[in-house]
Amino acid sequence: MRRQIVKNCLIFTIAVLCLGSSPVLWAEEKFEAMLLAQPGLSKELDISEGLAVKFEILVQDYTSTEEISQLREVFNKEGYESFMSAFRRMNKGSLSPVGGRGIKIIIHVAYSIPTDKGRKILLFTSSQSWDADASRVIDWRFPFMLIELDIGRKDKGKGKIYEQVSIKLTPEGTVGMDSYNSPPLTLWGVKAFPGSLQKKSPITKPIIIPPQIKAVFEKGIQTREVRQDISFSIHKILYFPVSVPQNLHTIFILKVKNSELGFAPLPVVTPAVPEKKKEGKKEEMLTAFETVSSKLQARSHIFIQFNKLEASIPGEVAFEVYVPVNMEVDSSDFVPDKEEIYSVGYSLPGGNYLASIAIASQNLEKIGIQYYEFSIPDPTSFTDKIDTTPLFFFKTMPDLPAPETRPVIHKGYFTYSILQFEPNVAETFSSRDYLEVFYYIFGTQPGADGKYTIEVNYEVLKGEEKAIRWTPEIYNIPQPLIIQPLPLVKTVLIKSESGEKQVQKSLEPGKYTLSLAITDKVSGKSVTKTIDFEIK
Repeated sequence: MRRQIVKNCLIFTIAVLCLGSSPVLWAEEKFEAMLLAQPGLSKELDISEGLAVKFEILVQDYTSTEEISQLREVFNKEGYESFMSAFRRMNKGSLSPVGGRGIKIIIHVAYSIPTDKGRKILLFTSSQSWDADASRVIDWRFPFMLIELDIGRKDKGKGKIYEQVSIKLTPEGTVGMDSYNSPPLTLWGVKAFPGSLQKKSPITKPIIIPPQIKAVFEKGIQTREVRQDISFSIHKILYFPVSVPQNLHTIFILKVKNSELGFAPLPVVTPAVPEKKKEGKKEEMLTAFETVSSKLQARSHIFIQFNKLEASIPGEVAFEVYVPVNMEVDSSDFVPDKEEIYSVGYSLPGGNYLASIAIASQNLEKIGIQYYEFSIPDPTSFTDKIDTTPLFFFKTMPDLPAPETRPVIHKGYFTYSILQFEPNVAETFSSRDYLEVFYYIFGTQPGADGKYTIEVNYEVLKGEEKAIRWTPEIYNIPQPLIIQPLPLVKTVLIKSESGEKQVQKSLEPGKYTLSLAITDKVSGKSVTKTIDFEIK
């Protein structure tokens, strides 16, 4: 058992955004931001390369879901060109560099989304240059521009400009970035100057769970009465530490029949290769469209309400979460009646909870409800003992380019920080497989070198008998996080007239238990954990 993998670079940064459809909370707002001057900007902007361009952003109004619904209707009925014309007619404010001959850019879509640290401002416009004397080559696949501002509670923050992006219209009636063509430009020195309408109007709490879903939750919460318009089950939960010391990234593993999520053939409009039509000296870009029908798409909703739980009695609502379901799968390998795993995660402080989980159709007419009682520890409470996160086996573990920053539903896997796990939910293996196990150890102490020294004795038990015992593993790692593959091979001593010899043999089919005897070599604390599995 020499193959050992420990991801020492895992970053515990799971940021959670408040993702309810944001009502219009602010109006007539002004923002300022600084951007390092880019090569080739006009000299009339009174800047030199290496210095900063100051931008002034004015937001007159924020975009409503009704406006986006109208945009979607235009696109569906009249096509792309009419959609772009309607998009450009929407005027929510402006962005312009201060001084010189900079261009005043009209903002067409604007959002203000509450976050745990303040709010996020999203501003969409057509991709264009803000310098009157500088041209920009526009990639026809990315015809939009996004300005993203993260505003703290003291009206200061940072931001980004994505110069060329593609967008999507979400089922919730919002505009979102789909992808981008080049890395964003960084804005710094961002300041917000709220307008007079904000001061006159109190900020209302955004609606995250619709009233009709809340009503169904309340009807069944005392008796845990489920509703099966959409049938699903909660298989288990997992949890892992995050950057907030008292919180844990809590993952719900759901089992859902694929057909329950409303997968259906849905035409996907994509730009074909553009053609050029000459009109005298002027060239006009014509965009053709084609319909792609090899994909199936699910559009529905997941709502989660977390109530604090005391003596099995639900108390106050602690958190509400909305997760849009907007997934695409290939129709060639889609099995409607197959029950598969889906996952969704959210960061929670330690405590006892009742989770009310709803899966609803896009029009909210079909609603499935499940209730789930669970407890997660406070990671800071492990002062006199050590313990682990729930043990689980996984099949694959590719890296992600970056941690996810909002709750997302996944089919067949779950994510944690920069890792994507395909869990072995059935906990069954062949004799040729490895047991791939992942866990974090709470309550351990670092040594003088700042690292954690941990010894783990891994054993496979069949009943009371030891089927496999590996050489103890000693880890010296910067975080008490362990990813360990274990071969399902036992060593058998064979005696004969010619002597004794050791032979490697695979485990026979049957039910087994993996035991982990864990010792923190610095504090001397220890714990034993087990997880069952089966070889078929």
